[in-house]
Amino acid sequence: MNRTAGGVRPAVLVAVGAVALVVTVLIGYAVTGATGADPGPSATPTRRASTATAPGRTVPGRFTVGVGHDQASRTDGAAPAALARARAQLRALRGVQTVRLMGWGTDNPEPSPGRYDWASLDRRIAEIARTDGIPVVVLFGAPDWMKGGRAGHTDWDRLADRPDAAHFRDFAALAVALARRHPEVRYFQVWRGFENFWNEDANRWDQESYTALYNTVYDALRKQDPAMHVGGPDMPVEAYRDPHAAGYPSGVRGPWGTVDQRPLDALGYWLAHKHGAQFLTLGTELDTRDGYHPPTAQAVSRYGALSAWIRARTSLPVWWSVISAPARAGSALMTPASLRAALTAMRDGGARVAVFDGPQCEDPHQPCLWTDTRTADGGRPTDLAPVLRAFAAG
Repeated sequence: MNRTAGGVRPAVLVAVGAVALVVTVLIGYAVTGATGADPGPSATPTRRASTATAPGRTVPGRFTVGVGHDQASRTDGAAPAALARARAQLRALRGVQTVRLMGWGTDNPEPSPGRYDWASLDRRIAEIARTDGIPVVVLFGAPDWMKGGRAGHTDWDRLADRPDAAHFRDFAALAVALARRHPEVRYFQVWRGFENFWNEDANRWDQESYTALYNTVYDALRKQDPAMHVGGPDMPVEAYRDPHAAGYPSGVRGPWGTVDQRPLDALGYWLAHKHGAQFLTLGTELDTRDGYHPPTAQAVSRYGALSAWIRARTSLPVWWSVISAPARAGSALMTPASLRAALTAMRDGGARVAVFDGPQCEDPHQPCLWTDTRTADGGRPTDLAPVLRAFAAG
């Protein structure tokens, strides 16, 4: 699955998707942002009445599957019968549903310090509750004023830019505001895919800066509520067929290729220096970076090899933030057999959660679970949907 923002222009699409997430008033001495902004009495109340049917429902203790919503997970413009069919499929999973703080169908939650736009996020959280999902907020996308831009303006081409270090506390305050507004949200992932955390000079991941951001957010959320589940680092783990293609071969290898050492170093650094975590997220694409497409049976064994590497270093629950199960070279499309093989390998490797990113059909080059709900006959399951349901914890 494509984990980059690419040319999607999430803000333009502003899809009010099948789920919603939210951020509220920047109150509190629990976390005071670097700006010290106080939203004052004109801001939205700190706590919005929860619409969740099962507030605080936790991730099951065994392997389960979920979905990651994007701009195609829309409810606006959907045909009523088609939307009802799509919602029924989500209810059948009753699993994790991830939504991003900003973009992929949600607006900038804090265009100016202390001034908020909650509408699209609220609708997404309400949709998760309506479909019996477990909401997980991916704290990804920072308002422009946190990354050198102009307050009151949103440059969607800079969506993936990380916040400046001077604004890490502001970003953490935004997360706390969200947690106060939606107390039914119990799970937060800090950032997505390590995007824009790269050390050009050292030619490696900037694990030090990411971990500093993570710890700032973790401390703030856990101060707000010590029972909050916070995780990361959502490291993308790349592999090569030629062990020396990138110059950093690791000892994690198999018939599918050799894992690059640099993401393993970043994972190791985060594990050693984090202030705490309740789960660990990561992703991997089964085609190698140098263009090799292993046979499915070989490719999915990478999940087991990486799980073994992680298990030797931590007992944290492992979440695969993206499912990769390409059926042929040069394509992200899956078959029921390739998806089943990938999920089996994840489960047998001891994973707790696997997330299918982008459930609604829109891009013909990407796998999906149900047809476009904007058509009267939409919302119908694809041949991948029964496979995902078979792995649902229920």
